[in-house]
Amino acid sequence: MSRHVSFSMTSARSDALGRFESSTLHGLLFLSGALALVYEVLWLRKFTTVFGATTPAAATLAAVFVGLTAGSAFLGSRMTRVRRPLRMYGLLEIGAGLSALLVEPLLMAFDRGLPALHEHLDGAPFLMGASRVLLTMTALFVPSFLMGGTVPAVAQAVSMRTTKPGAMSSGLYAANTFGAALGALSVPFFWLPMLGTQGSYAFCVLCSVLVGLAAWLMESRRPPARFVEPEAQERLRDPIGGTASAELPVKGIAALAALSGGLMFILQVTWTRMFSQVHENSIYSFAVVVAVFILGLAGGAALARVVLLRSGRVAWFIGWAWIAGGLAVFATPHVFLKLTDGLSYLPGQAGWMSYGAHLVWLSAATVFVPTMLGGGVLPLLMELAIRTRQKSTGQALGWLLAVNTAGVVAGSFFAAFVLPKLMGLWVTISVVGLLMIVVGELSFGGLAGLGPRRLVVGGLVILCAVVWNPAQLPRTKVRASQGDTLVDLREGNHGIVAVVDRSGSRRLKLDNFYVLGGTGSMGDERMQAHIPLILHPAPKTVAFLGLGTGITAGAALLHPIERVTAIEMVPEAVDAAKTHFTAANLGIATSTRADVVIEDARTLLRTTGKRFDVIVGDLVVPWRRGESALYTYEHFNSVRRALAPGGIFCQWLPLFQLSEDEFRIVAATFLDVFPMTTLWRGDFAPDQPALAFVGSGDGAGIDPAEIERRVRELTPDAANSHLIDPAGLWVFYVGALNPKSSMFTDVKRNHENRPWLEILSPLAHAGETRDGPRVFVGRELEKFLSKIRAEPLKGFHTVKLQPQQLEWRDAGAQMSEASLLVAEGKSASADELLRAAVNRLPLEVRRAFAPEPDGRQP
Repeated sequence: MSRHVSFSMTSARSDALGRFESSTLHGLLFLSGALALVYEVLWLRKFTTVFGATTPAAATLAAVFVGLTAGSAFLGSRMTRVRRPLRMYGLLEIGAGLSALLVEPLLMAFDRGLPALHEHLDGAPFLMGASRVLLTMTALFVPSFLMGGTVPAVAQAVSMRTTKPGAMSSGLYAANTFGAALGALSVPFFWLPMLGTQGSYAFCVLCSVLVGLAAWLMESRRPPARFVEPEAQERLRDPIGGTASAELPVKGIAALAALSGGLMFILQVTWTRMFSQVHENSIYSFAVVVAVFILGLAGGAALARVVLLRSGRVAWFIGWAWIAGGLAVFATPHVFLKLTDGLSYLPGQAGWMSYGAHLVWLSAATVFVPTMLGGGVLPLLMELAIRTRQKSTGQALGWLLAVNTAGVVAGSFFAAFVLPKLMGLWVTISVVGLLMIVVGELSFGGLAGLGPRRLVVGGLVILCAVVWNPAQLPRTKVRASQGDTLVDLREGNHGIVAVVDRSGSRRLKLDNFYVLGGTGSMGDERMQAHIPLILHPAPKTVAFLGLGTGITAGAALLHPIERVTAIEMVPEAVDAAKTHFTAANLGIATSTRADVVIEDARTLLRTTGKRFDVIVGDLVVPWRRGESALYTYEHFNSVRRALAPGGIFCQWLPLFQLSEDEFRIVAATFLDVFPMTTLWRGDFAPDQPALAFVGSGDGAGIDPAEIERRVRELTPDAANSHLIDPAGLWVFYVGALNPKSSMFTDVKRNHENRPWLEILSPLAHAGETRDGPRVFVGRELEKFLSKIRAEPLKGFHTVKLQPQQLEWRDAGAQMSEASLLVAEGKSASADELLRAAVNRLPLEVRRAFAPEPDGRQP
């Protein structure tokens, strides 16, 4: 029997309040779970802002789970000393909320110290990453530690009022987990658009305090507890009969709890990567997938509660839950590939709602069932822990949750840093499924014996691994009917990088659909470097925020540049650029004049002491989760601080991924930091145009004479032969942006606190609408650009332009119009307009843009 002293409520009034208290406690745990997930998501955003996106996801999650582990173990072990555990729960909730207020000041202090830390640890990426993890844990330890004690405290409180503490604990865990699912969905759909990051955080703190106060008031209605003999308490808490040790020993329970935490977290991370191959990677899609996963865990907890209320064969159910869940997990890759037609992009016919419905359906079909089966294990283990350890419910659950969360910490490390490269996407999922099957079988009787069931399960595992070999499954969509050939494929913690050949051109893809560039657009990609570099009178140092294929950064080697810094977050992309795109990128990855840095561009610019004459922001999806931060006011400010005197910043925009409103948001945000900005075309494509904002750090003007000199300094580029003359540059010029124009003054700004691109854009672009894609291209774009060209030059830094440069600019506008006419099927009109446009250009430029089929010039 237990030797500790426990408490019990005995008044008649306590029984009358039982149902009300139970419902209220479930509601409080529901809110607590929702708030915990909101905190976690907001913390992840905050730490990504400070430390970058290379390590914070794993670091933030590990920091939270380390705190939860310590809190569950330390506070749970002391629950028998607490006379009023419900009041303790209230204090923990209040303390977690108030201590969360300390995270922001600590982050600001870390932010101020990062440049010095970067200077001392430059060249030691492991130490830098470890330092970020340590700082993250320091900032989050107190609130997460206090959160770790909440479930044991509530469990201890309700155990005094029930004869089935295991079933009650499972119900509380289910309520807490259902709340977490709501929390995951609420961040993008409610918190961010309604309150922003800071407002959401403050409201969460307020809610935590209110939940704590509600628990405190509940405790005040309960009669005082009195000591009872441990034997009497034990009889109340053991209705099924027998001891758990007859089913599973303590070490077995601990091993299963740790494996449950580690394996389920590995699945969450890996399944999220799986879905990123077919959806648009927005905060909404991420939230939906995570919410379905958490709902599966909650469903498993609810199922476990039913088992505990109706049966005493807990270990038997644990074994079969693991085996059935493992089979479902192993089948996930095959089912997912079948339902997505081999990793095809998710469809939709009516915007994001239709798209989101497909995502929910796909998540339910592939994630919910295996998660529910695997998620039911931990609540069942709670019952065994209560029986076996012969301690109070709070102590038993504190111990069990600490072991489980320690498994989650280990799982977060392996899922982020080991398994993507070691096993890859499909093999990781399949191995976890097979391991669940094996562990389920072992939970029946340990390692001893070779009964018929064990032989059948062993044969099933071998059959699955051999017949349905996951290593043979496709990890990217290769369209052989269109001439695609897979050249190379590499996996890492940032995604799946593939090199694909098609009709003589080569492309680099990340996560199946995100094209990082290719040789087919080599001329356009090099122009993204040529334009800003020519605009600077004497560039010596240049930084490229993104490498991709390296074609854009490599173009800098054709200029008299002393040092090129290319910043790339995905190591596998750097390897691919070095191996498969050397000719197109002019060997940028191995050039003695270049440094390729594996880092988050925002972090490097904020922490490095270097200053650059030119900084070029690569084309990225403006609303993709993690990348939209490259279009925020805070990032633009960081770029400005990293510019040398007279430096310029060029930010490229994919207009085919933005609506007009979204374009105006980015433009207005950019102009708040760089009021002296000019607008440039990157090409004349009618359906996939790119535009560039070129901002001057100190308002330096554009001097046509300097541009002519810079064009002469350029080493000839066969992919852009029109740059033989300054006219070949001026055809891409649109005009100066007026920050006081009504086009930009009355629009939203994209801030880290209010990330409007992340909030608005996915809802507008995901899925196919009946009216077609709502992007800023074609006639609407040309109408807008015409307004920019019509702006008077007086008062702007382009005042030095002469009629000759303006005529060349107008010729470029005619060339763009000709491209639109071709797209509209008006080839004759297009040919006539193109001929008129190029005839306004010097002969050498005419030859580049419109040579005659027989070799004569137009």
